[in-house]
Amino acid sequence: MKKRLFYKECLPNGKRVIYFMGHKLYTYYKYREKLIKTEIEKVEIPARYISDDKLGLYLQEKFFERTGKLFDEKLTGLNEKIIWLQMFDASDLKGRLSDKYGVREYVANTIGKKYLIRLLGHWDSLVDFDIDSLPQKFVLKFSEGSGKNYLVPDKNKINQEQLLYTMRKWALEPYWCNFCEMQYKKNLNKYIAEEYIDTKIEYKLWMFHGECRFIKIEIMCGFAENGKTEKQYGKYFYPDWRPADFSTIGDEPEYEIPKPKKLKELLNIATKLASPFSFVRIDFFETQDGELKFGEMTFSPAAGNIHFEPKDKDKQFGEWLTINNNK
Repeated sequence: MKKRLFYKECLPNGKRVIYFMGHKLYTYYKYREKLIKTEIEKVEIPARYISDDKLGLYLQEKFFERTGKLFDEKLTGLNEKIIWLQMFDASDLKGRLSDKYGVREYVANTIGKKYLIRLLGHWDSLVDFDIDSLPQKFVLKFSEGSGKNYLVPDKNKINQEQLLYTMRKWALEPYWCNFCEMQYKKNLNKYIAEEYIDTKIEYKLWMFHGECRFIKIEIMCGFAENGKTEKQYGKYFYPDWRPADFSTIGDEPEYEIPKPKKLKELLNIATKLASPFSFVRIDFFETQDGELKFGEMTFSPAAGNIHFEPKDKDKQFGEWLTINNNK
């Protein structure tokens, strides 16, 4: 029988002791304050320096650190299941679809090119980037990770030196290292420019085994000089557009939002995109003329650190997601 890397023993007093490769570690409750001193003591260094042969071991330790569970224990809450998926189920397909450039082919083949925002250019390096080749307004993105975008409503009014500095920063730290979101390790890491679309509404559809369970709508208010939207107000709805009985930190739920005219179409195309996956969040923008435009596919929202209110919703939503963590 193959020796397990981690296993757990329940003591008569109710405490649990963790063993690593036969070595007794610290008590379950004190583990977060301690470090494993055996073969994985390298966990203190950044993930990008972990060799491929140690990576699986590193992920097991990080999963335990974040969830308090072994990677093959029974999981209940949505957050811990998302964490498991991002660490141990990051397929090549997920890597391609979490990449803002790589996903475009999948979207075009699955639901049609009309849902894509027009691509203005793409570059592997800033050496090749030429801002003069772009129109007066556009959006710049780094294809890997989250938050790496820059809105340019007027090219003549931006600080190009600051823009280039921001773009360099996007490529400095591999995004997957932050919370072990392994799908991002497989990204293409391109700079892309897309058409600037006038929109203030974004729909985020939470898909469980190809079925939309709830939708978050975000209203973007204003524009900041740093290339970001000023503020986003969010509110959750169920697919029939009943206001949801939960929220997340930072939401602004006290105002009425009309039902989208293209809700049926929105649900249909999201289902087609999500059908191969146990869980994914799919984002769409609604333009000023009412058209739907694809945003991104996110396989680990907030890296599994979503603060639902009330808190018991995490367990309820976890029941909707079935994963095979014994494989």
